[in-house]
Amino acid sequence: TETSWTYELGAKTQWFDDRLTANTAIFFVDWDDMQLSQFDPLAGGYVANAGKSTSQGIELELAGSISDDLTVFGTAGYLDTEFDSFTDSFGQNVAGRNLPFAPDMTFGAGAQYIHKMNDKAQAFARIDWFHVGEFFYDAGNLGSERYNLTNLRLGFTEGRVRFEGFVSNLLDEEYVSIAFQANPGDPTQFVGANGAPRTYGISFSMTF
Repeated sequence: TETSWTYELGAKTQWFDDRLTANTAIFFVDWDDMQLSQFDPLAGGYVANAGKSTSQGIELELAGSISDDLTVFGTAGYLDTEFDSFTDSFGQNVAGRNLPFAPDMTFGAGAQYIHKMNDKAQAFARIDWFHVGEFFYDAGNLGSERYNLTNLRLGFTEGRVRFEGFVSNLLDEEYVSIAFQANPGDPTQFVGANGAPRTYGISFSMTF
């Protein structure tokens, strides 16, 4: 069994006749017997209990209307995590190290343009960029990654019809989103899964 106490304090605000939205939140999470996914080449995946761990951070969100057609937005987050007590499957005492898959910093920014063509139709374009700061694959903090993703969407709607084209990972960033320690005799050897490459497509939808 895993137990945790989570504390959060935040504010949601609007400024300049609701043309600017600013939200913020701070949080603290205190875990006992935190459930942690582990891997063994013979047994496969399993769940182990870390002793104690904590996580704390702050999140910020901004969105502003530059004009009736154009909106810009941004996000930022800082995260500090730590094992208070845990010995991993390699016998390493990882107290004081970061929790896996918990990036220290995240940033995002983007813009969306919507042009009203007539009473029923409008065209739109959206671009967004997101940065995932350094995070670790393992409790011992031996393998890490960071990456940036840029996405683009273009399309139009008319009444109940929506047509859209998209490109995900526009700049074809190469990154490994998840990895695990595959050799029980060497904690520095990892097997990972690549993140999705540049992907593009179109979609058509109709609502009733």
